[in-house]
Amino acid sequence: MYKPSTIARRHDRAAGFTLIELLVVIAIIAILAAILFPVFAQAREKARTISCTSNVKQISLALAMYTQDYDETLVPYTQTGASGGFATPWTVVLQPYIKNFQVFTCPSNSQQGIGYTYNANIARADGYNTPSGPRTLAGIPLPASTPVFIDAVGISGPSTPVNPQGITWPYPQDQALAFFINGSPTSGSRFLNNVSDFSQGWSSAATPSAAQGTGPSNPGAVAATRHSDGAVYGFIDGHVKWLHAADRTKPNNPALSNLNYMGDGQLGPAANGNAL
Repeated sequence: MYKPSTIARRHDRAAGFTLIELLVVIAIIAILAAILFPVFAQAREKARTISCTSNVKQISLALAMYTQDYDETLVPYTQTGASGGFATPWTVVLQPYIKNFQVFTCPSNSQQGIGYTYNANIARADGYNTPSGPRTLAGIPLPASTPVFIDAVGISGPSTPVNPQGITWPYPQDQALAFFINGSPTSGSRFLNNVSDFSQGWSSAATPSAAQGTGPSNPGAVAATRHSDGAVYGFIDGHVKWLHAADRTKPNNPALSNLNYMGDGQLGPAANGNAL
């Protein structure tokens, strides 16, 4: 009967992995995964940021086309500039220039139909202090530093499709969002009181009703940390860029000192004589 030699028996025993070797391999794989997974997540978020930037660029171009058709006048906040006046939902007004509803949804906030908010201070001729009609492009002294569209907390829109003002608009783009910088670094939230009746103006409530739309509280506030501790900003002159948040502990704080939020020529969120 054949008997393997001592060398062969040793070779057979050495052919498998020991427990220590397996644990070392598992540890190496775990370390590589811990290193690579955040990189993959960052790459995925970078792609979403690029897609979001494209959305805001399309919206900004639509606004530019609108202003050319209306004597360089911006989309008004309301007829009078006050929240209780006849509201002008910019999503509805700009839709003929965009002809796409998905552009209003941020890919990093896809559960909310409306993912961008409009600077209501810019929509007023006299800024925050004095509600008034729409502002013209000539009335904005620093267009390259004046943000008009920014990432928003977001809202899903009303619970059922509506037919506002005799025009059929598919869910959820019959809702719109706006924000104010009211003399403090944080942004105030606005959304339509009634998507079936624009004459009821804008709401400043913290939480929307089911008829107005579902989602987080203060949906019109700026989401200043939406994309990698920053947000996408669209400016009056048409350029769009990502900007790092001023204060990461306050996600709705867009108050960057190098921006002209009020359209008054002062950098920082100036209101009532206060600047950042």
